[in-house]
Amino acid sequence: MNKKYSLYDIYPNPMDNGYGEAFARKRFTPILGIPFSSVLDVGSGPCFLHKWLIDNKIDAEYEAVDIRPETLEKCKCPVYKTIPLDKQYDLVCLFGTVTYNVDYSTETNRQVLVSLLQDSLLVSKKYIVFTVIKKEGNHPAAFKANRFLYYSHEELIDIMNFLGVKNFTITCNEDIDSNEWFVLCKVDINIVP
Repeated sequence: MNKKYSLYDIYPNPMDNGYGEAFARKRFTPILGIPFSSVLDVGSGPCFLHKWLIDNKIDAEYEAVDIRPETLEKCKCPVYKTIPLDKQYDLVCLFGTVTYNVDYSTETNRQVLVSLLQDSLLVSKKYIVFTVIKKEGNHPAAFKANRFLYYSHEELIDIMNFLGVKNFTITCNEDIDSNEWFVLCKVDINIVP
């Protein structure tokens, strides 16, 4: 039986995001073609997306959500511990938000992603972007352990259908990360999650 572990075993330092800043910034490039003037970064970590927006001269109001208060203290923007359901954003991003299989509770962690996506649908005016690890793929040895959550293309379609999202694309950019699905959802304001 696997020993249980917490988020703090994965992210012992407030500046940790699981990818490192350079690789995290590279992962943001697919949003360059999306028009938005406000963004909510769910699972923001130390707000690398905010820094990337500034560096790329993208003028957008930015707010962050993370469950780690010590990480949010590093951010220089409005921050929340949960998705603020009383606000609206053009773009809601969940980059690698529910990637680790914390405590080896696969179904619980999968439900966390679905719940976050449901809340994201409530606050997004235009787009939701999220990434997950591909079930298919040539994963490094570290990925072979049951510490990560994996999704097939078909499972992502099932999630989108469950959420009532009709307009979405699921892609993998081999130049960025061959082991990650990038999902772009165009929000239909008639969706009721």
